[in-house]
Amino acid sequence: MRLGLGLGLGLTKDVGFSPLNISGLGAWYDAYDASTITEAAGAVSQWDDKSGNLRHITQSTGANQPIYTNGDNVSFDGTNDWLGNSTPFIHAAGATTIFMVGSNMLQGGGQPLTESNHTSATPFYNPVASNATDSQLRFLNRDDASSINIELLGGTFFDGSTKNLLTFSDDGAELNAYQNGTLTSLSPIAFTRDGATTLTRFTVGALRRTTISDYANFDLHELIIYERLLTNAERTSITTYLSNRWSV
Repeated sequence: MRLGLGLGLGLTKDVGFSPLNISGLGAWYDAYDASTITEAAGAVSQWDDKSGNLRHITQSTGANQPIYTNGDNVSFDGTNDWLGNSTPFIHAAGATTIFMVGSNMLQGGGQPLTESNHTSATPFYNPVASNATDSQLRFLNRDDASSINIELLGGTFFDGSTKNLLTFSDDGAELNAYQNGTLTSLSPIAFTRDGATTLTRFTVGALRRTTISDYANFDLHELIIYERLLTNAERTSITTYLSNRWSV
């Protein structure tokens, strides 16, 4: 748990557009909207999903609760903070487009967004992970039979300071990453999903398997997940919305 200030910093006024305007919205976590955060003295026990799918993420253990800075971010300390639920959906959708506005994101192998199995160390789908030795985005996917894909997608997302808009897409055949709307130098990457992947947990801030590991150190401003590949025009609409809202 990391202490934070109760101030909203570095963002513009709400911009009118809503991610609900685009079909296929799977989950939406918005730190700008304080009404979606359940907290006590800043410690977050629940962050509500604004998509209408009720995929709220929770943390009942006080020592593992991230800290809310009102109207700005939920801060994960990289030591023991996480929020999650038992309804993973990203991998099962078959395709996804993910938007994450984060700052102070540190490298070192932490995994800000994961799906996993709490009874097995084997399967996981981790679309947003840091690399151990540099600031680029890493993707990991391992199936029930231990066949694994690990891909580096470039960018400088995990530099420990800069606020960035990270966009990730997976259509089952190709991976792409965008930093502040610009395609990274290593994208696209051809990708083939492996076999059956049994997932039981959705987590922000760590990887939950038979044990919890790979805690991520970062401040999360907004996370939007679609259960399909967006068109270029749709992706641009969300990018513009987030860029204007968070000044990235």
